[in-house]
Amino acid sequence: MLMGYTAMAQKPRALKVVFEYDARPNQADTVFHDINTQITTADFTGRPSRSGPSEAVSFTSFSYEGGSRQTPDSLIVTLYLQVFMVKGSSRIRGSLSLSHTPEHEQLHFDITRLVGERFRQKVLSMPLTIDDYDGRIQYEYRNLSAK
Repeated sequence: MLMGYTAMAQKPRALKVVFEYDARPNQADTVFHDINTQITTADFTGRPSRSGPSEAVSFTSFSYEGGSRQTPDSLIVTLYLQVFMVKGSSRIRGSLSLSHTPEHEQLHFDITRLVGERFRQKVLSMPLTIDDYDGRIQYEYRNLSAK
């Protein structure tokens, strides 16, 4: 018999989900949503389409990353919500001096943030268990991101 050996680690009894907004800085190809910063014409690096009805297109989306850690009685799952715009897929056609165009596209970016917030609220209100939390969170993400 080994001294100091404890029986198999106990399975945690409680699950806690914590959400944080991913506050990473913008990258060469990606703009991350920041409520204090507006997108500009410089954020649209995609090649403009010569045909089609849209003066501008912003490719916005949201995702999440996460991890977990176990305490003696709980599993704490931390999820980082990312709301972003892909610069190379976002484009403006015509005059770059149209000030209303980036403002209009900012509204689309803000709506994407609201969809991400809806996902966060949905996950936090779900009755999750340690045995099924990951699959249920992924299901909600796929359900909202497909809309």
